[in-house]
Amino acid sequence: MNALGIQEIVDCCLDFLHDPTDLRTCALVGPLWTCAARRHLFHNLRFDLQDGRNRLDGLSRSNRFTGFRFVRKLQFNTSCICDAFLSMIPTFTGLQQICVSGTRPEPLDTAALSALLSLPTLTCVAISCVFQDISAFIQIWIGCSQSIRHLELSCPILGLNHPWSVPGAHSAASIKLDSLRLLNAKSVLPWLVTNCPFSFQKTQQIGKTIQVFQFTAISTHAPIDLGRFTRLRHLIVRISGDDPVQMAVNTFSTAHTTHRDLTSILVFPTSTSPSGLSQLDDSLTQISTLSRVEVRMDRARRGIPGFVEEMFPGLATRGLLSGRGRGASNSQPPGPSPLIGGLDEDSDCQQL
Repeated sequence: MNALGIQEIVDCCLDFLHDPTDLRTCALVGPLWTCAARRHLFHNLRFDLQDGRNRLDGLSRSNRFTGFRFVRKLQFNTSCICDAFLSMIPTFTGLQQICVSGTRPEPLDTAALSALLSLPTLTCVAISCVFQDISAFIQIWIGCSQSIRHLELSCPILGLNHPWSVPGAHSAASIKLDSLRLLNAKSVLPWLVTNCPFSFQKTQQIGKTIQVFQFTAISTHAPIDLGRFTRLRHLIVRISGDDPVQMAVNTFSTAHTTHRDLTSILVFPTSTSPSGLSQLDDSLTQISTLSRVEVRMDRARRGIPGFVEEMFPGLATRGLLSGRGRGASNSQPPGPSPLIGGLDEDSDCQQL
């Protein structure tokens, strides 16, 4: 039997192993086993906030470590980035997904993000960072990989008074995304219509493709015109207290007559008074296309039998209440599951 056949058998056998201890033991058997075991051991590499920097620094100083070529998903906080990390990035030759978090990335962090985003094998990107200014955010996308297909961004930008035009940034969109999630969307929406490298240049075009929309109602914000999202099917809303209720009600009013496809709404009211819940009930009842409304109460009221039906009599009469709000099931949020991570109940998002 040739060596290729033996390797295939070893690969097949180790595909059934998931315990890291067992895989490390198998890696000691011989060269063929080492390669197969490392493919599983380093498939998903995560650097925690506490010791990530020391681990990265130690791996970068080891001349014998070659495991980065097996990494397919990399998760880390920008505080873990050290000088040697930049030189290691080209060794991630098979990297497909990155999940990055952090607060106010420094210039070194921005350079590392830019280098990671330029890897030709990259297909999924999730970035949750607070950027100091517009320039720092735009710079990381210069030269980004043409293979990116799934993008998730939660990127509040502190300095929004600067222009979105940055020298060297993309002048024409060329990368076609299969999915998009925007958290804290208002910060980056201008980027989508200026020098974004992805192939949608008009907000209206984005609106024609979005089927799931999630937002947090904020009393000082203007209502969202849902009429822009002509294919909207699922709406997810988070409300805290009574002050944001009117903003949510005004947003719902834009969907009363414009959405034939809107069939389900998931609402997270926290510390909202009975009068506020009554306002929500009246507004939601007016959306004639709905076939399902799920209300997830805060913990203090979640276990009270019949509470949701009592607070939302209009929806109850129409038979629209379903799922966890009634204490009947542990159903998942409506709509397609995100491609990169779990749906974040505490954030604003849009998903293609």
